[in-house]
Amino acid sequence: MPYRRPRRVRIVLALIALPFLITLAWAASAGSGKESGPLLLIGGGRTLPVFCERALELTGGAEAVVLIVPQSSSDPGAGLGSIEMWKAAGARDVTRLELADIDQARAAIRRADLIWMPGGSQSRLVDALTEADLLDELRKRHAAGAMVGGTSAGAAAAPQWMITGKEVPVRLESGGTQVAAGLGLWPGVTVDQHFLRRGRWNRFVEAVLSHPDLLGVALGESTGVLVQAGELEVIGAHNVVVLDARGAEVLTVKEGEVPGATGLRMHVLRNGMRYEWARDR
Repeated sequence: MPYRRPRRVRIVLALIALPFLITLAWAASAGSGKESGPLLLIGGGRTLPVFCERALELTGGAEAVVLIVPQSSSDPGAGLGSIEMWKAAGARDVTRLELADIDQARAAIRRADLIWMPGGSQSRLVDALTEADLLDELRKRHAAGAMVGGTSAGAAAAPQWMITGKEVPVRLESGGTQVAAGLGLWPGVTVDQHFLRRGRWNRFVEAVLSHPDLLGVALGESTGVLVQAGELEVIGAHNVVVLDARGAEVLTVKEGEVPGATGLRMHVLRNGMRYEWARDR
């Protein structure tokens, strides 16, 4: 008969080896996993050359495959201006997502290094991608390392939850701002755009107070955030306002009542400033 160690010895050896095996398993999973690609979200207005420069630096330069997703607009020519912009920035392979052939649309998303979403209606964009059954494809491509970016509605649609773009409330009032599921590319966050120029303070604050588990990020025009590795970097001409109610005491009020909160944290950021949104809890 082959030799067998006593049961007690086998248990002791297994307990000694367990931490080592756990460490090996963790290292293997960490090494095999790939971090999601960056996000580049802009608050509308003029798309400054620096945005395209930074995006192409991270996605392969002239060799980057750029896909324009123009479904936030019903205009048949939507996205053509974005194609010209990215080609002028130096990208050679720039195409527009077409939904007439869904198999081709999936293939276009899978090969893209940079997926760009121009302005329009964020609700229209999310609805179009949902109806075409392309949301999972977009999320998988981002999870595999592709950059996703957008301006105005394209930026508002990107996070886990989006402010839908309805009329700005004239006063702070619980339930006055509609929030719906977005593309799901930035968990635990909601984004507002055209924040300063269009006076969207009431809308932004109410969205955060009604959903205090979400970090609010408000983008000024011609101003954006480059999001990667749990940190955002501000790029552009104006400000980004971060409103954090995750550790605040927010009153529970009925819809239509005036909200209240204490312990909110607000950060007013400008070009070049960084904020570790994933760690600041």
